[in-house]
Parts: sequence; structure tokens; C-alpha cells
Amino acid sequence: MAVNEKISAVLKDLPLRILTPSYNERKIILHGIISILDEPEITEPIIKGVSKLLPTTLHSYKDHKSQGLVKSVIFNLLKHHPLWTNQHLSQSIFNFSQTYKTTNATKSVAKCLYAPLSWSFILMKSLDLSNDMNKASFETLVRAQSILMSHVVASTNPKLLASMFKSLRTTFEDSLAPPVLIQQFGDALLKLEPNYHTIILGSYFIRYLKSAKLDSDIPKYKNFLLDAFIKMGISAKVQPPVYIIRHAQHLLSTVTPDEFKTLFLPAFQRSMLRSPEILLPVVRFIVEQFAIDLSPYSLDLGKLLGANLYSKDDSLRSHAVLSLRSLSTRCLSSGDLAKLVTHLVAVFNGSEGKLTVPGYKMSVLEGIGSLSENKVSQDSEPLVKSTLEQLLKILETEVHEKTIVVALQTLTAWLRKLHPPQGGAKDPSPPTPLPPTLITMFKKCLAAKSISPVVRGAYFACLVTALDAESKGQDGSEPSRGQGGVLGQVKEFQTDLIKSVERAVAQPTQAAVVHEAIPAAILLLRVSKTTTDDTKLNAILESTILNMKKQVLLSEKILMQATPEVTYLSAVLATELLLHKSSSLRGPLTSLYRTLLLTLTSPQWDLRRQARGLVRSLYGSEDRLTYALELLREMSGLLNTIQIQGFESKSPASAATNGVGPDSSNKENKDTTNSTGLEPGTPECISSSQLYATLLFLVSHPAFQFDDKDRLALAALPLGAHDKLVAHVRPESVSLLLTNVLHRLNIRDEKQFVLAHEKELIETYVHGTWEVNAPGNAHNNVLRYLTGVNPAVIWSPIFCTLTEFFEKTHLAISNEDYFTFLTPPGQIYDKTLLESLGASGGDSHLTNMKRESKAYSYRDQLEEIQLRKELEAKKAKQGKVKETQYTPKQKEAIKAQLDKESDIRSRVTKLNASLVRMLNLLRCAFDGHPAYIALNYNALLPLLLSQLNSPLAAPAILDIYEHLIRAGIFDERDLSFAHTVVRATLRLASPRCDLPQAWSQEPLPRSIERCLAYMSSLPAPLSGPGFCFCFQLIRYMLAENTVAPDAVTDTSVATCLSVIADHSRLRHDDILSIRHPITLPRKNMFSLLLELIGKLFDIPVHYQGRICLVSY
Repeated sequence: MAVNEKISAVLKDLPLRILTPSYNERKIILHGIISILDEPEITEPIIKGVSKLLPTTLHSYKDHKSQGLVKSVIFNLLKHHPLWTNQHLSQSIFNFSQTYKTTNATKSVAKCLYAPLSWSFILMKSLDLSNDMNKASFETLVRAQSILMSHVVASTNPKLLASMFKSLRTTFEDSLAPPVLIQQFGDALLKLEPNYHTIILGSYFIRYLKSAKLDSDIPKYKNFLLDAFIKMGISAKVQPPVYIIRHAQHLLSTVTPDEFKTLFLPAFQRSMLRSPEILLPVVRFIVEQFAIDLSPYSLDLGKLLGANLYSKDDSLRSHAVLSLRSLSTRCLSSGDLAKLVTHLVAVFNGSEGKLTVPGYKMSVLEGIGSLSENKVSQDSEPLVKSTLEQLLKILETEVHEKTIVVALQTLTAWLRKLHPPQGGAKDPSPPTPLPPTLITMFKKCLAAKSISPVVRGAYFACLVTALDAESKGQDGSEPSRGQGGVLGQVKEFQTDLIKSVERAVAQPTQAAVVHEAIPAAILLLRVSKTTTDDTKLNAILESTILNMKKQVLLSEKILMQATPEVTYLSAVLATELLLHKSSSLRGPLTSLYRTLLLTLTSPQWDLRRQARGLVRSLYGSEDRLTYALELLREMSGLLNTIQIQGFESKSPASAATNGVGPDSSNKENKDTTNSTGLEPGTPECISSSQLYATLLFLVSHPAFQFDDKDRLALAALPLGAHDKLVAHVRPESVSLLLTNVLHRLNIRDEKQFVLAHEKELIETYVHGTWEVNAPGNAHNNVLRYLTGVNPAVIWSPIFCTLTEFFEKTHLAISNEDYFTFLTPPGQIYDKTLLESLGASGGDSHLTNMKRESKAYSYRDQLEEIQLRKELEAKKAKQGKVKETQYTPKQKEAIKAQLDKESDIRSRVTKLNASLVRMLNLLRCAFDGHPAYIALNYNALLPLLLSQLNSPLAAPAILDIYEHLIRAGIFDERDLSFAHTVVRATLRLASPRCDLPQAWSQEPLPRSIERCLAYMSSLPAPLSGPGFCFCFQLIRYMLAENTVAPDAVTDTSVATCLSVIADHSRLRHDDILSIRHPITLPRKNMFSLLLELIGKLFDIPVHYQGRICLVSY
């Protein structure tokens, strides 16, 4: 009977009790379930009921501890009742998964569904498949796993995915009979419906078979899974999610050429003809998953994609270009690619209908350019030369400016393939010149009178690319100084290049003209390396390109209007000047670093990637530290103007210190881009995380020396703490970002770093003159971080600064001065002067008012004056009121009063700025390491309370004083009591400011009585910092009480002394413990006790006071 009562007690109201938010209660409830499982009275319905309840915890048990409790219940269920548990818990998991079968996958859902997926692995591992009932449960589990796993992979969380696959692998490896389990799992997989869930589960099953060296088993399941993928991923009438395709890579990587030809190619052809708008956006993702050479099928696929290059839909054209790029990365044969290029050129020339819309032509050219991303490593020269020849023919006949520019960009992309890297060959090949036909055509086009600056600049950009390709082809060595190679051919254009730069100097406000001159300047710099006696070349270099004082090519205003290609070339120009002409540059180099930073922070991944290559070349020189520090310094200025995705300027956290004044109210993701660097939906500005990744890149070069890293760290810390760089994380995670900056510099001991640079850090962040409300909030964030890392170093100078300021600064200004400070400039606070002049809001009528009047009574005259005031106020709102006319003497008196109040306002404003800065130091230190700051409350709290007699400081002190209780020094159950103590103390202190009305709802004596009663009823003494708050209340009540004298009674005094005696016995060995006696307000305690003993003559009070002194 007792056993039945125990079971009944555990199961009573279990569906409601199990959902409790308290972890301790959850622990008691679930341990209670475990305790009854081995009882013989436990029946199958009970196990079934418990199994149904466990999935109900998934939405509320989100912490790891609670989830661990549920797993322990499952383990015990399997231990005592394996058959019933497998049968019913499998069905419960399946029923739960069915609710998500048609639900859109999200990251939050993925985290929730990982728990039941882990349960299913536990069940599967323990199944005895020799039992027919277990076989049915096993198939139910597999169906549930397919749904759960497809949602989990949607999270794209690498750690979650790695954990999921590890659980799947250990399930097979640690099962009772691994070969049997694998066979049964495969058979159950084949019985599933062909949908997204099946594809994901099958793909990860294939991955396991590969890792377990069971490749021979893959063909059993591959055909079924491939058919499912083709049905849902290619032939479907709705667009498949991208994450499904990407996680099907383990399956698609097993596809053979024959399977692609017989299964995938026909499916692509059918779907592209039927509904290209559905399939085309995901074609590139599908193609990227194959591991085979797609060259034999490139023409067939290219024809399908090429037909969409001249679609009326802009997005389809862009997706077709991106798909061609992905296709080219899977092609290894130059012959097949050449056929595809020829086909696309024929499309441009009208083989499938004449293209009359320039946008269609440009898309076809972009498609041809995207094929330059191919992986052809051998015999690529014939492919490149044939493509160049076909592009030259297009350039000869094309007249539309934008189309010509795109054609030249396509030509540029293929020129990069003309000089493949030598791969470390000992005898690099001699410089290879550009095809003569290309040079001839360039000369012809540049000589044309109708050529525009944009087109001319595109031709020069082609030559820059050709030079870069030749240099990379020679393993990065300098181009030949002879007349051979591309450099020798560039010299033939020297006259055109010089004229281009001269035009930019003559027309510096014309963006197109300046953009044309940027690649021209690069070419002239390259030519100057081989020519030293060319007078005209040297003249243009000295007067324009090397003269930073008159720099027109890298004007920020002009660069903001540049295309991605021109932006990159401007960064190339800046790099050339810094690397090879730094000794010849005249003037500040700010524009060069600014140009590099603008490129590094571009919203387009291609530009950022290319700019990083340029910065690496700078870091490869001996002046790498100088370059890095200058880039960081320039980045500091750039952050104040750069736009960030979704970033809204926030007032710094320091504003919470409530400085009173007239104004106070209070891993980088790679973007997928097309050949022009743009993609549909490309953001207009960089994201916070990408900007942070740029900072990490600037400080993480392996060549930096040990001393260099410390200097870089000091320069990078305020940047890493800028609001625009940390906008993508929660405020409490900012310290992790700053730690990561130091770790990138191989500074692993942050505490030692702060200690080593103590003087510099304190001078900058504690004694520095930075503004509290400076843009970016960087200094505040760094100060919080430094305090959190090494509070012993940072807090001491902060507290000394606070103490010195409050002791030496007279903050107790008069109310008149304070209200004058609050009055806006230009207005008079002291209205008595205006009243004396008869000019205060219509009071001039008072001069004509008499006590006795035959026409009107005194009351009638007052009513008339009031009416006139109301009419004048109405006119003032409408802007119709006329300014009061003053005599010269009156104006002089008003001016003197304004000057007097302006001096007062200026003095108090400076005082307020200093006060705000001091309290901001305190708040930043507290936010950085509240536990350490709390150890100093014995000195800090009296210091703050002493300033409540200042109307300037009192409002801010009220806020920060109550904020200080959030240091973890009170238990959660004591927090309400702590707030009551703080508010009662502040009410007793009579601050010179208005208190919140809510504080006055309870009479002060009653509030004090409640606080004392709570203190005396505590089962154990409070911590030292916690008692500091209580002691301030006791001190004000007993020694300085002028507000609530009725609260002081013999009983209350005895209670206070008893509380002091209890807390004076605090002891602890660790000096950093909140229970060490050093944290108590010892000096003030002694003073108060001695004062009470000398002032009060009650014998019990004397006795208690002596007990307190002896106890301490």
C-alpha cells in the first residue's frame, strides 16, 4: 500500500508539475519518476504516460542541465522497461516530429528539435532488433529522425551539425549488433517517402558509410536517394531550400558520369524548359555539390543556362551568370569549355535571335566572363587565346558604351588566365606578350575621337590586369626590364597614359575623367620602374601622382562614385605608391590609407578579398608595422562615417550616469557575386561582423614581431570595442570580441598584457580627456573590458580619481546657479529684471492699474490683464507677437544679466562635464567587474552619499547608487529588500533633487521598520558589501536623522546594534571574498558606535555597543 501511495504521489498532477520553470523543482520531479521505475507495481500504461509527457518538456527545458535530467529518465526507462519504453517513447517522438513535418525550418526550431533527435539515437542504440515489436518501433524512429534531422541541419550551426553526426556514428558503432543495425536502418530508409527529410537523412547515412569504409553498401541506397533528390530538388514545382541542396553533398558527391548523364542531365533539361524561374536560382548550388568533371556536359548545360542570359527577368539573367560560374569550376577540359564559349559568343551575335536590348548583351558577356573561373590547369592557352580573339571581334563592332565596358571587363577576366602561375618552376618562362591583334585594336580604339573616358579607362584596366597576370605567372617577380613581355607593350601607350592623367588634373571634379586616370597612373608607375631618363614621364609623376598635397586621383568624393573595378584599381594605385614610391611621396599619406580602408570595407566580398591581397603585399615588406598602425589609425576615423547594415547610432551606456544638462533627456560570410562584383540583393553597406573580420585581418599577419603585437593591440582595442564593430553581438559579449583581437595577435594572457601596459592604459582610459559621449562608445567598452580582465590594476586609479574629484571640487552649487545652468542659452532665468523693466509677459499693464478707479474695479482690471496675457500667449504660439521694445538703458541691463548668467552656465557646464566623466568611470568599472568593485563599497558608498547635497550631482547619484546593488552580493530572494534599503537610505539623506513618487507611497518610518525587521530575521549575516548598504541606512537613521526622527526608538537602536554585532563577526581567509572583514565599513562602524556610546545613556545600549566593539 505504501508503494502505491509513493507512485501516486509521484504521478499526481505530473503533466502540470513537470512544466515548472524552476530547475530545482524539475530535478525533484524527474528524480521522483526515476525512483519508482524499479517498483513491481509499475505497469505499461504508466510507462506510456511518462513517454507521452517527455516531449512536452522540449519547449520549456532549454538549458543543458534540464535536458540532462530528461535523458537520465530515458536511460532509466530503458534500463528497467526496455520493451515498453522503445514502443511508446518511439511513438511519442514520432508524433512530436509530425507537428514539424510541414513547418519551415528555422534556427530556433533546430535547437529545440536536436533534443528529441538525441533521444532517438539513445533508443536506437539500445534496440534488440531480434524482437518483431522492436522492429516496428525502429521504423517509427527512422521516420521521426528524417524530420528532426532535416530541421537540425537548417540551423547551419557547425557545432550542432558535428555533434549530430557524431551521435549518428556512435549509434551505429556502439549498438548491440552494428552490421544488423546498419542493414535495418538502410531498409527502413528505403521505405520512407521521397521528400526533403529523406534526402537529408540518406545523405548523412551515406556520409557514415563512407567514413566507416562501407562504400560497397552505398549502391543499395543511392539510386533511391538520387531519384528522391531529382524529384524534390530538380523536378519539383516549388524551389527547394538551399540548405537541403548543400547538405545533400554527401549523396551528390557519389554521382558517377554515367549517372549524371542518364539521370541528372535529362532532369535539368526538362525542368529548365518547363519552369526556369524555379530551378535556375538553385542550379549553381546543385552543380557545386558534384565531384565529377562536368566538362563533357558543359555545352548541354550551357545551352540551357545561356537561353536565360537574355531573359526579360533581371534576376534570371543574374542567376544564369552565377550558374555558369559554378559550372566552370567543375570543368577541367579546355576543349569542351571552348565549345561553350563559342556557343555563348554566337548567342551574342544573334544565333538564337538578334539581341537588341543592351542589358541582354551585357548579361551574355558576363556569362562568358564567368567561365574564366574554370579549373583548367593544362593546355589552357589555346582556350584563352581563342576566347580573346572572339571578344576582340565583339569589341570591333560594338558601339554601345556600357556594353563595351562590360566586354572589356570580360576580356580582363580572361587575361588573368593568359599567364598561369609557374608552380615553383626553377626556370620560369620568358615574358609572354599579349596577342598583337589585341594591341593593334587597343591602339585603334584609343585613337578614336568618339571614345569616352569610361571606355578609355576600361582599356587601361585591361593592361593593368595583363601586367598583374604576367607578374603572377613569374611567381610574383618583377616584370622584365627589357622591351619584351606586356610591360614593353604598355610603353607604346605612354603618351595616351600621360594625356589621361593630365586631363584628370585639368578636370578634377569630373568623376569619369578621374576614374580613367587611375589605371593610367598605375601603368605609368610600372613603366617608371624601367625608365629613369624620360623627362615627360618624370614630370607628370612629380607634379601629380607623387604629390600628395595636390592628389586628385584618390579624392574620397570621387571614389564614392566609382564602380567596383575602379575602386579596386584605386587601392592598387595606393599600394604601388606605398610599396615602391614611399620615399618620393610628398605630403600626408592619409588619402592612400583611406583608399585602402574604403576597399577593405566594401560591402562586396570580391573587393574585400582583392583588397586583402594588396594589404598582404604591404605586410610582406619591412615597414609592415607602420602600414598596420596607419591603417588602424585611419580606420578609427572611418568608423565615424561608415554606414553599417541595420546599425542605428545608440547613445552610449554612459548616458545612464545621467549627467544633468540642457541637452540631457537621457567567421566572415562570403558573398556570392557575379563577374561584375554584384549580386541581386547585395547590401549597400558592410555588416558589423564583416567590419570586425576586417579588423582581425589587419592585425593577424604572421610576420609581426613580438613587440609589434603589443603596439598593434593597443591601437586595435578601441577599434574592436567600437559600437559599429560589436553591433552584431549582445553587450555582454563585447569582451569576447576584444579577447579575440588579442588572441589573433597571439596575446593569450590578457591579465598580464594589462599589467605590462598599466601606465599607458590608465593614462589613456582613466586620465585621458576623451569625451563620455564620443561617437562609437569605444572608450567605455574598452574600460569595461580592462576592468573585467584585471580589476586590481584599473580600479585603484579610478577610485583615487573619484575621491580626489569629490574632495577638491565644490559641487554644492546654489539652486539659482543650477537652474540658470538648465536655462537654454539666450534666455534669462532671473525674471525679476524683466518684471522690474515692465516687460514680463504683458505685465507692463500693471503700471497703469490703480486700486481705485471710477470706471473699473480692481478685480475687473486684474481680469482684463489676465485676458491680455492669454491673447498675447496665443499670438506668441502663432508667431504673431511683436518683440517688446526696450530702451537702450534697458537693453544694457538685460545684456549684463545675460552675460552674468552665461558665465554661471559656462562654469556649471564644465563642472557637470567633469562630474559626468567621473561617474562614467565608476559605471564602466562596475559593469566590467561588479564583484570586484563591490569589495570596495565600504569606502565608495559614503563617498557617493556625501555628494547628495549638490543639485548637480544628486540625480546621477540616485541612479548609480541603486544600480550598485546589482553586483551579485544579494541573493535573489533579498533583492527586493535591498531596493527598500537603498530607497530608505536615500530618503533619509535628503538629496537636493526630486525623488520618484513611487518611493513615497510608504511612510519612511514604516519603511525603516520593515528593513530593520528583515535584517534581524536573516538566518545568516549578509555579505560584507551587502551590509555596507544596510549600514548606511543605520548610520543615517541614528546619527544624521532629521527626516524621520520617530523611527529612532530604543527597540530600533537595539536592533541596529544587534545587526552590527552579527556582521562584525564576518570572517574569511580569502581577502577577495565578499565575507572577508576587510569589506566591512570598519572605520564608520567604530565612529558610529563610539558616538552612540557617548550620546546615549541607556545601560543596555552601552552594553550592546561595547559587545559590538569587542566582537569586531
